[in-house]
Amino acid sequence: MQFNRNVVVLTYKNKVVLANAYNGYWIRLTKEVYSYFSDAIRKKIDKNIFIEQFQDFNDQQYINSIHNKMIKLGIIGNYNNKRKKEVSFEITNRCNLRCKHCCIMANSIQEELTTNEVYSAFNKVIKWNPDNITISGGEPLLRQDIQELLLYLREYYNGKITLSTNALLIDEDNIEVLKKCVDYIEISIDGVDEKSCREIRGEGVFEHVIQKVRFLQNNDCNNISLSMVVSDKNIELERSFKKLNEQLGTYPVIRVLAFVGRSKEERAKLSNLKQNEVYIPEVFFDDKQPFVFWGNCLLKNSKRMIRTNGNILSCPLIVEDEYSIANIKDVLSLDQLNNSKMYALKENLLQTNSFCQDCAVKSFCWNCLATIKEYTENNSMKDYCQKVKNYYFKIVWGEDKIC
Repeated sequence: MQFNRNVVVLTYKNKVVLANAYNGYWIRLTKEVYSYFSDAIRKKIDKNIFIEQFQDFNDQQYINSIHNKMIKLGIIGNYNNKRKKEVSFEITNRCNLRCKHCCIMANSIQEELTTNEVYSAFNKVIKWNPDNITISGGEPLLRQDIQELLLYLREYYNGKITLSTNALLIDEDNIEVLKKCVDYIEISIDGVDEKSCREIRGEGVFEHVIQKVRFLQNNDCNNISLSMVVSDKNIELERSFKKLNEQLGTYPVIRVLAFVGRSKEERAKLSNLKQNEVYIPEVFFDDKQPFVFWGNCLLKNSKRMIRTNGNILSCPLIVEDEYSIANIKDVLSLDQLNNSKMYALKENLLQTNSFCQDCAVKSFCWNCLATIKEYTENNSMKDYCQKVKNYYFKIVWGEDKIC
């Protein structure tokens, strides 16, 4: 037996949490049980001999079940740490809509890579061997060379290609290339009818999107998702949104509103919350299916976003130039890159939120640096803490904690 090299040990009172920092999976043990395993591993005792040391049969069964669970979670043994690598390529910042919640401020960047520069960028991305490449914008179909770009990417890349679009420009002219090159189409709709969609995306968009979905399906493009951003102001539409997807035969994607990009300017229209308040969906507090992982995506270092001007980022929600890792035109490979700027950001955020530094659940609630950055800038970290800390303590340590 041996602990996985990525295991970290957290302690609180008489309890220990062992977490695989790479995959985020974790297990809570008593200090006594942890000492049994750590001693056996330190002394290199065989698993079967270790279990047989316990004289009571029920104890043997319990220790064996813990051992098997730790193997499954990657706490013990050589867990397969293969990263699922993803690249999102914003090939244009231009857009034919002006959505109120746009996190990248579409239409704010004028500089674009040329066709040949995109080809060169594709070659570098392909060498990194990502599982998925998402072509996004702005609205990617606004580029006059979009069909050439998709054909080039499909010729040299065998992985999954996703197109992120508002779908309004899908037509007879480009459908054949989409069928040949794109595996999955993500369509933003942000509503369940004309009224709710119009408030975010503009007049007449809803019906046009529905028509485009049916057009795609009639042309054998069936891997389609519809996405909607929810907030405290429209969360009651979630059930209707799922029903809409069921009726259309599409996959629902629901995201929680982040006050970054244009949504900062449009906050009053998107939310009823005060500046220093945060919205946490009720589903977050589902004890039966807790969505609680250790750590964040920094260690995985497995996502890249390439902006319109070629700047490379490691988070699609932290898009300021100061956090750019490099420019795609200046590097030979994505393997050369690291997340040092994001680690520095994390340390700066910890210093700003000093009340988090010694918290026994910060490794769990700090699971998204973009969220922590947003809440810090909006002076809403204390509201976030008050709303989630007790929940995290119940899930992680099995007890209540008043913030």
